[in-house]
Amino acid sequence: SKHIVSLPRFVKGGTLGGYSKYLICDEPFSVCELQRCKQAEGSWFKDNNVIQDGTLFLATKIDILFVVLPLLEMSSQKFQDNLVNVEQILSTLPTNLIHTYS
Repeated sequence: SKHIVSLPRFVKGGTLGGYSKYLICDEPFSVCELQRCKQAEGSWFKDNNVIQDGTLFLATKIDILFVVLPLLEMSSQKFQDNLVNVEQILSTLPTNLIHTYS
């Protein structure tokens, strides 16, 4: 299965810089960053129809560390000196960040 997940994006200094979307595939496991490309005017042809929204989504495979490290940084303020596992870190994220794609 595939999942689309929105996670916080941090800028220099650890401040929140918005959210990035990632496509997570289970088999074989891979993580791709999703980027939306949209021009002012554009469309697609599908069969004999014209789709007016010319938006293109580009999925680029990335190393999972680029996703995990900002989450660890974000959770370090909450847990400070305690050792925690990944499930505890992920449980601190707002549940509305995860969107399922099928």
